[in-house]
Amino acid sequence: MFVSVEGAELVYSVQGHGPACLVLSSIGTRPYERQMPAQLSDRLKFVYVDLRGSGRSIGDPADLTFDVLTWREGT
Repeated sequence: MFVSVEGAELVYSVQGHGPACLVLSSIGTRPYERQMPAQLSDRLKFVYVDLRGSGRSIGDPADLTFDVLTWREGT
């Protein structure tokens, strides 16, 4: 799935059930998705996100500042 954020197209996927566990990667999330034990997906909802300019996402990695990474809607 894709989401547009601040001039970037980010790729993300969701697997599992339960409380959300965010998995961010600057090398792409596919290795993490393949290696995650299936038993953990029974207890946690993993949200894998390829950061801008990495993995399958597009955008300039130089634009990824701490403020952008921690941005929340309504703040």
